[in-house]
Amino acid sequence: MLENALSSGILSMGVDVLFTARCHPGVAYVTRSLRADAGMVITASHNPMMTTGLKFFRADGYNSMTRLSIRLRAWVFSGELRISVPRRGGRQSRAH
Repeated sequence: MLENALSSGILSMGVDVLFTARCHPGVAYVTRSLRADAGMVITASHNPMMTTGLKFFRADGYNSMTRLSIRLRAWVFSGELRISVPRRGGRQSRAH
């Protein structure tokens, strides 16, 4: 669901989205070889919590811990982000 939500948001801004490899080296390679503007990976849950999440790659295929990704990480972990969590019976609760 997260992959669909992210791609929908990116597509709604007029940016093309291409689904590719499911691993960091694969996304880095494809980003560089296709001359894409950027690459992104949603990391797996087997990683420690602070390293799980979105990984951004620059056009040259290198991992990018830019100011934007630092700000996004801080925002998500600050508790200011409100997420709707589906519950049984169709009602939703608000969670951090």
